[in-house]
Amino acid sequence: DFNAPDIVVRALGGLIYTTGYEDRPPLTTASYEHTYSIGAMYAAVGTMIALSHRALTGLGQHVDASVQQACSIVCSAEIEGPYALFGRILSRHGRARGSVTLKDGTVFYNPLLWECKDGDIAFNLLLNPTAVKANLALMDGIKKDGIDIKFLNDWQWDKQSWRDMSLEQAQEVIDIISQFFRNHTKAELLDMAIKNRFQIGPCNDAEDVLKHPQLNERNFWIDIEHPELGTSLKYPGGPVKMSEGFCGPRFRAPLIGEHNSEIYAELG
Repeated sequence: DFNAPDIVVRALGGLIYTTGYEDRPPLTTASYEHTYSIGAMYAAVGTMIALSHRALTGLGQHVDASVQQACSIVCSAEIEGPYALFGRILSRHGRARGSVTLKDGTVFYNPLLWECKDGDIAFNLLLNPTAVKANLALMDGIKKDGIDIKFLNDWQWDKQSWRDMSLEQAQEVIDIISQFFRNHTKAELLDMAIKNRFQIGPCNDAEDVLKHPQLNERNFWIDIEHPELGTSLKYPGGPVKMSEGFCGPRFRAPLIGEHNSEIYAELG
């Protein structure tokens, strides 16, 4: 057993190796202690399984949760799957993280992050029969913008996939969709996705998160007084809402030495 900071666990779990660009060192993701959260979730699942087993058999168990293993499981479909199935080790391709195989056997990486009018969105282009409705809706929006979809006018969305496409055609698809996304804001693209029931994820900045209607509807943000500053600051509230109690912050963090007298008095 070893103790390690979050960035080391991400590296050992395989997440960092595929993040960034091939001609540069690998990068880590931005979320703080991301893998620790994943490890905690698997520990919680293991605990629930052990409790169920105890209820059935009357025997308790020791639950051992590995954060590295949890991260490896999360990355398995993207990183370990291609190696297990095709013997292919994924490399870094920047925004283009979705690997597909074209009709000549070429491995093509299509973007998962796309530039739009006011930032970026996450979108995974699925060219298979399960995504027919979403792809037709996307093509309809592109044509309404006056963009020529070229060979895609004759594409059989319910039958054809990436494996029926040449490298030149694949790049042309990316260029067409990129042009469309750059014409629209994150909010416009999300609204289109919601109406047509397919997934687009706006890459929200701090201002977007602060103004997000879902968070404001749930009264997520709370104002906490800072007497030393003569004002209040906005804080994230609790991650869950309960009928009784509150799990978010109630007051600001103490200043250095602020509670010394109370603590020393309690200690005697």
